[in-house]
Amino acid sequence: MIRFQLHIILAFSLTLPNLFRESSAGCFQSTLKHGTGKSELTSASQGGGDRCHCGRFTITELKNEFKIKKFRLKIPPEDEKIGEGLFAHVKHAFNPKKNKCFALKISRMDRDGENNEVNREREVLDYFNTLSVQQRNHIIQMYAREHRRTKMYFLLELGGKTLNEYFYQKVRERHGEFHINNIKLERLLLTNILKGAAQALQQFHQHGFHLDVHKENFLIALDENQSEPNPNRESNETIPCKLIDFNLSVITSKGHVAHFDHMIKSINAPEIADNNPANLSDKIDVWSFGIMVLELYTYFHYTENNDFDEVTNELYKLKRTEPSNIITRLIQACVQNNPSDRTAMEDPGTNPDFLNPNS
Repeated sequence: MIRFQLHIILAFSLTLPNLFRESSAGCFQSTLKHGTGKSELTSASQGGGDRCHCGRFTITELKNEFKIKKFRLKIPPEDEKIGEGLFAHVKHAFNPKKNKCFALKISRMDRDGENNEVNREREVLDYFNTLSVQQRNHIIQMYAREHRRTKMYFLLELGGKTLNEYFYQKVRERHGEFHINNIKLERLLLTNILKGAAQALQQFHQHGFHLDVHKENFLIALDENQSEPNPNRESNETIPCKLIDFNLSVITSKGHVAHFDHMIKSINAPEIADNNPANLSDKIDVWSFGIMVLELYTYFHYTENNDFDEVTNELYKLKRTEPSNIITRLIQACVQNNPSDRTAMEDPGTNPDFLNPNS
């Protein structure tokens, strides 16, 4: 029985200051869905050659204006999206007055203004906005929301690249090409990213279950200049992440019922294969976290036809070639068939060596 605590992946980091559906509920540079009605957009006057605060767009590229609550935004043309998914799409948004960039998530509702998954995300984001900053600093922040006809608009904190995009880009930058052997050379970088992702999931687990944990639902957190971290190769500092996309999430104090219909079968833990709500727990997210790490590190793609035996076989091959490294141990701690044998997302435990870069 593996009793590593996934807080193990936090033990080192917390000593420091601190194909998939809707990737980037916040902002991200991945793929998600939403559509903006033409009647809600007006042509914006052309600016000069300056860029928005994060530097992604020139002001002249942000051709349209959009207002949500007190925020007057400049956004790119309707077909320019920074993410797209099952329920929504995401557009880049710039507020000239505050000189700040945001993510404008546009979710689809039916004619009666209903969509259980979109309403669930609204409830989750509303809930986290009632908490102190320290209780939600690893969760993507919502600044405003507005329901108009068949759309729900969320103005969200801008995040960086998705976890996998950031990691693989760094692999290419450092080694000139993307190759599985080069991924293995960046084990320390991946560990630092996973520490940030674990922090975010641990924070969410203090309030509920995410139920959609995969590599595109963690964004690299931006600094005050809205820039991504650029660590050197020897750094062992945590790379902070933000958790996004809450269409399927459950806040336990709200009595939420899980939406099994839209869960990604390929990352579901074995105990919910039959959609049994009695088996809901944070250990479902821990399983998915382990599958995510396995995919990132081995480039193994877990499909809907795979089962626990196939995951076990992939893990066996990894243990045979890399039996003692930290990534192997983390995956093994997460993908136990019995939920009670999986690691837990809790406060740092008694094993600070788990994330030792020399492991």
